[in-house]
Amino acid sequence: MDHQFIRFAFLVVASIPFVNSSSGDRSYTFQKCLKFCEERCSRVSDVKYQSRHPIPMRWLDWNCPDDCRYKCMWKTVKAYEMDHSNVPQFYGKWPFVRFFGIQEPASAIFSLFNGAAHLYMLIQFRKSIPSRTPMFYIWHLYALVSANAWFWAMVFHTRDKPSTEFMDYVCAVSLVFSSLLTLIIRVIGPMRRWLWGSASVPILLFFTYHVYYLGFVKFDYGYNMRVNISAGVLSGIGWIAWSQKVKGQQSYVWKATASILSLNALILLELGDFPPFWWTLDAHALWHLGTVPVIFMWYSFVIDDSRYILTSLQKKSDDPPYTKIS
Repeated sequence: MDHQFIRFAFLVVASIPFVNSSSGDRSYTFQKCLKFCEERCSRVSDVKYQSRHPIPMRWLDWNCPDDCRYKCMWKTVKAYEMDHSNVPQFYGKWPFVRFFGIQEPASAIFSLFNGAAHLYMLIQFRKSIPSRTPMFYIWHLYALVSANAWFWAMVFHTRDKPSTEFMDYVCAVSLVFSSLLTLIIRVIGPMRRWLWGSASVPILLFFTYHVYYLGFVKFDYGYNMRVNISAGVLSGIGWIAWSQKVKGQQSYVWKATASILSLNALILLELGDFPPFWWTLDAHALWHLGTVPVIFMWYSFVIDDSRYILTSLQKKSDDPPYTKIS
């Protein structure tokens, strides 16, 4: 099973295009439209241009060149449809109808749902688990890192700019690495702080280097995706292997296995990419929607596991001290 899981993950990596251009933005219709539109932009200041826009468009910093790319995209789509050709992608993405300036409304909203789900389940975790539980603050950190990652995913899908793209990619990796770190802590044992702390240092150092490389050396899409998938594969296999090992004593761990397998099954949506329904709902948006219920299942496992750890420690403390019988 693990071998098949690895092969599937690398199949996903090989199937993801790491280019910034697509047939739509390379087409003659688009380039001609863009050239004339941007020439008009050169004669209008950004301040004057944005003053004509509704407030949401101004807040989201839609300037004249950006608006040109959006309008020329739809002009090109219409040309393709009149020619009975397949709908093209533009700059690696399908055409989406913007809503109040939001470039990918469905993905942005579903990203918000994911972040809200993490925060909601963190509140439920706090209500259910006392702070003296060993993994209490570890899971707090995981939840906050996850919510932050989904926040930046929402921002990126709201407005695709180099800065928001960078934050989305980096924070997505931080989410995967946080899952890997929680796995290490759980497997080693939350009470062995020196041991799991030492094991976590190389991972934290590599993550720091990864962020530095993307930000100051080269923003490499392929490299970033390989790191993301590799860490995800290690984390997923680790959680499943640990669950299989302890399921005899901890029956609730099926929730962890089901969560990991569900997340990987949802990747199939990315492989079966298709033009968006109603120019809004595409495979990527459906993937974001599908991850929401998985979050609730995962935190159900987290709560059960935290209770198990606390109960185990209490039983050990209640054991009578060992006395030698002479």
